Amino acid sequence: MAYIGRQNLGGAYRQLDDISSGFDGSDTTHTMQVNSANVTVGDVNQIILSLGGVIQKPGTDFTVSGSVLTFTTAPAANTSFFAVLLGSDNGGTVTPTDGSVTTSKFASGVAIGATGTANTLAGIPFFSDSSNSSMYTHDVSGTDDTAQYNTAFGFNALDAITTGDKHVAIGYNAGTAVTEAVGNVLIGEAAGAALTTGGSNILIGRLVGDAFDTEANNLAIGVAALGGSVAGGEYNVAVGNYTLDALTSGDNNTAVGYNALTADTAGNQSVAIGYGALAAQNFTSSTATENVAVGYNAGTSNTTGDYNTFIGGNAGTGVTTGAQNTLIGRYAGGNFDTENHNLAIGRNALGGSVAGGEYNVAIGNYTLDAVTSGDNNTCVGNSAGSALTTGSNNISIGHNSAFSSTNSSYAYVIGTNCESAGTGGYVTIGSDAGNNRIYNDFDVNATWQRVSDIRYKENIKPNTDCGLDFINDLNPVTFTWKAKADIDKSLPDYDETNLEPTHDKKMYGLIAQEVKAALDKHNITDFGGHNIIEKSGIQSIAQSMFIYPLIKAVQELSAQVTTLQNEVNTLKGE
Repeated sequence: MAYIGRQNLGGAYRQLDDISSGFDGSDTTHTMQVNSANVTVGDVNQIILSLGGVIQKPGTDFTVSGSVLTFTTAPAANTSFFAVLLGSDNGGTVTPTDGSVTTSKFASGVAIGATGTANTLAGIPFFSDSSNSSMYTHDVSGTDDTAQYNTAFGFNALDAITTGDKHVAIGYNAGTAVTEAVGNVLIGEAAGAALTTGGSNILIGRLVGDAFDTEANNLAIGVAALGGSVAGGEYNVAVGNYTLDALTSGDNNTAVGYNALTADTAGNQSVAIGYGALAAQNFTSSTATENVAVGYNAGTSNTTGDYNTFIGGNAGTGVTTGAQNTLIGRYAGGNFDTENHNLAIGRNALGGSVAGGEYNVAIGNYTLDAVTSGDNNTCVGNSAGSALTTGSNNISIGHNSAFSSTNSSYAYVIGTNCESAGTGGYVTIGSDAGNNRIYNDFDVNATWQRVSDIRYKENIKPNTDCGLDFINDLNPVTFTWKAKADIDKSLPDYDETNLEPTHDKKMYGLIAQEVKAALDKHNITDFGGHNIIEKSGIQSIAQSMFIYPLIKAVQELSAQVTTLQNEVNTLKGE
């Protein structure tokens, strides 16, 4: 219904009985009644009153005291009367100011009586032992001895208390067996229902911790959390429905999430955070498992594997009895079961059907994600070593760095997209599987190889400018290295505190600046054996590159020797 102006409020609006028959022009006081029963009014402003059709002003034209109405001027005989009382029979309703209402203002007091004596508030019975600062919603006078500072609300809550102190129990059967324990907080139906002397527990939820008795220092929140037949298990934290709900003697476990650590009975020192984390773990004898699982279904199939770390959704989800694995990332190590000592960081790292592979390190998304039985591999980089299956003892570093075969062993690769040039001792550095790499088979030689295949080359011409004359202009020297404090201050590694050289033995070699001068003299501009670092200006040489000028010099000397030999033969008449 719509209104114009203030909303029409409901309440007790009652018409006073007509008292005009008593008007005689001299009598100013009259009794107020409704249906012939006296009524009292707490405030004169709660009466709307009309005499002879004229509204009278409360407090000026009339006053009230209890049920007595007093007019300032006595109404004349035959004057009409009409009045409406606003409010209830007890004198009306007002909004009291804060702290102004005391128990004496209630029709029935709310003070809680002594132990064994019930007082009811809103239909709820309260029993109190004011001398021990405790309050219950049922009579505990038959059991309570010296229990102090307890609060219980709910049928049978704390109803067996004897000397236990400082408990809060809220809910049907909450703490119903507690006798001597100290400091429990039990909230929910049957929360801590079997608890007797165990103290310092916090149990919140339906059936939470409802089957252990003497254990202490546990925290459980959720339906049936820590709800198993606990026999000795302490210092556990279970947050989530059915977490740690089979635990008996396990200690120092932390489980957060639905069904986390739901099957374990005697395992110790595990951490499971996430739906189903470590859900199948079950050590039947006291074992310091030290497993950590964080994420949806992380380590969910692990039964007796220990010292594992699973972090990420479905990380290590297939591990059953494998131990000492560290698997971090979504589906990291998600498909192996009994293998040990693997480390995987990244989505699907070591995520293949591992069957025996151990002591592997995989860092990067999809790294080593096809390994089955390969051992002792270390791969770092997105998709590094991703095709390896049965190979062992390999190292690859770089995005998509790869080995030359799925069963490669003892291959070492560094570089983005770089593929090993071989197996069984190859070291490969570069950026692809072709000529952009150098490699060395250290079982065969001690020098780097590089692709020299004619199929990769063009503009092939004889070397005519870098031979004997260039070699003759080089100046081989001996030298020792300076201490860092003695080098030019402009160099990036200058260190005034480093007064001793790292190597003080005599060395054999060339001076890079002299090599550069020889190159300039012969107008050689693109020799790969000399380099200047752009940022620092430091000059360097690649010693192996001097083999090619030496080959050319030897050829030139050989030609000269042949010429001289022919001249000698001519002189000798041969």
